[in-house]
Amino acid sequence: MGVPVITIPGKTPAGRHTLSHLSGIGLVELAVENEARYVELAVELAGDFPRLASMRSGLRGRMAKSPLCDGPKFARYFNEEMRNIWYGWCREKGE
Repeated sequence: MGVPVITIPGKTPAGRHTLSHLSGIGLVELAVENEARYVELAVELAGDFPRLASMRSGLRGRMAKSPLCDGPKFARYFNEEMRNIWYGWCREKGE
């Protein structure tokens, strides 16, 4: 925690998972389309100390305020979705 992560979402679950987290904290600009852009952005960030320091100092707060850390909201949505799946299954079975 506290270190910016760059990802290439692509086809891997790890890349898409990382994109999900970056989206949740408002840093989608750290998701890039290819390896060349990945290296370019990594070098860019490594050489821009003020930007990197600003990004690093705000990561914990961004994460804490994001939907990623809102357990009660997640539980409500998850519960609602499970109920919808159950109701759909019941309708298919004619119950």
